[in-house]
Amino acid sequence: MPATTDKKPEARAVRRAVNAASDELAAAHERIAELEESLKQAQSRLADFENREQEATRKRHDEMIEAAVNDGRLKKEDTASQDFWRQSLGQNEEAAVAAMEALPKGAVLAKVTSGTDTPAGQLDVATRQERALAEIREKHPNLDFKAVFAKARHEHPSLFR
Repeated sequence: MPATTDKKPEARAVRRAVNAASDELAAAHERIAELEESLKQAQSRLADFENREQEATRKRHDEMIEAAVNDGRLKKEDTASQDFWRQSLGQNEEAAVAAMEALPKGAVLAKVTSGTDTPAGQLDVATRQERALAEIREKHPNLDFKAVFAKARHEHPSLFR
């Protein structure tokens, strides 16, 4: 009989240990579920942050390109050039900014003129030269360009200096 009594407390101890281990396992599963949920939330926040950062970067790059267009470094109509600069800014912003800033301001907006301001309504020199050449070509259609130019220069010395 004493051997059977010894087995009952051992069985109870084993059951208690199994129950305790089972409770610990259940608690561990709950903790894992909590950690997985926390991870999902952190990943979601990270994705939101990365999206906001990408949007801010895109906006900053667009503003840089717009400033270059406004400065006359890039043509507004030249979308291929703007796309090139947008890609360059995305790959190496620091180098692209340095290269973009090295572009001469106003080069795209520069206009070839005589260098003097003309009164309002008066045609610029190049247009007046073109009209003078056209008049001479009209009067003398058989002359070659050199002869037309020489005649225009003779008739309008102030236009052809």
